[in-house]
Amino acid sequence: VLYGFGGEYNFLQTQGGNPAVVGVFLDSIRKDGDNNEGSITGTGIQGRFYFNRNSEQTGLYGLAGVGLYYLRVKSGGFSDDGWRFGGKLGLGVSTGSRLFFEADYTRADELEGVESNAFPLWVGFRL
Repeated sequence: VLYGFGGEYNFLQTQGGNPAVVGVFLDSIRKDGDNNEGSITGTGIQGRFYFNRNSEQTGLYGLAGVGLYYLRVKSGGFSDDGWRFGGKLGLGVSTGSRLFFEADYTRADELEGVESNAFPLWVGFRL
């Protein structure tokens, strides 16, 4: 089972034909099953960069973020956790109803030789 949650607070928005939105994020992704558990919880700074935005609430965008990620791994008798540097890259679309869809690739530095990455798909609502 794979699930997660996320939030962001934006503190800068540029104007123009291809605006950008910059803010801080908190994302958490968790996977459980088959005697294995893993989680990636990150916080940092990110930007959304709109392509040919049609209005204030709609458009296709790319996103990029960097920050610190808390990793936790449990597999059989092995268990470890710790903070690592990481980032994310992705694409998304905002709809006119403030609903958004995103797909990204999240990766943080290895934890005791275990790679930490995820390909989450997000559906959310911007206030």
